Amino acid sequence: MEAITLTIPDELARQLRPYQADLLDILSVGLREWETAKRKAVPTQRERILEALQGTDLIQPLEPAIARKYLNSRPHQRQKPLKLDGKPLSQIIIKQRGTL
Repeated sequence: MEAITLTIPDELARQLRPYQADLLDILSVGLREWETAKRKAVPTQRERILEALQGTDLIQPLEPAIARKYLNSRPHQRQKPLKLDGKPLSQIIIKQRGTL
């Protein structure tokens, strides 16, 4: 074990004196609680982004009825590509842009 000397306010020392034999346990529990609270206090990047967006009113919470509708719906079916005559659109765009 290692000895650590702390300077604490008189009032805190008075409150801790009756628990002198339990100080190691008190410090261990307190440290765990403090670390847990500290982890919760640091928002993730996603939480920070959502908070920023909600602050601008660009996004609104989804109404529960609408959310249920989407959760209960079938997955979107992929449509077959259309068969059209002529050049592919990508080739037309490349021709319009010219050579680089």
